Amino acid sequence: MIETALSPTLPATVVHRVTGVIDQAEAAKGAAEALRVVQGRFADHGPLRLLLDLRGMTFASLQAHKVWSQGFARSPDLAGLVHHVAIVGTDTPTLRAEQELLTTDRVHFFVDRADAEEWLAFAAASGATA
Repeated sequence: MIETALSPTLPATVVHRVTGVIDQAEAAKGAAEALRVVQGRFADHGPLRLLLDLRGMTFASLQAHKVWSQGFARSPDLAGLVHHVAIVGTDTPTLRAEQELLTTDRVHFFVDRADAEEWLAFAAASGATA
């Protein structure tokens, strides 16, 4: 299941939650909906923060992962709309490798959602932009 909504507790933050086994059709639909939500919220709020909660999620195939990734997570349409991204995942060698390679001042990886929300709240409070 893929759900995307404005966070009820964090200002100008979109939460994108992916759980269960995601097939190619659901990946495409979820990515399109997420991109639509981000674009709509950007119009209302300006630059956003994004919380990607990927705990307990598995893509049914490499193609399903590619569809989701290119449709949302790596979409060029997100450029300029999102300033900070917190990615919450299960502590695995893959997550640790991604964390080591992809962490920047704008993108952080977490295994605890509360830690991710705290980091995003700090970014919001500091007015930090990239």
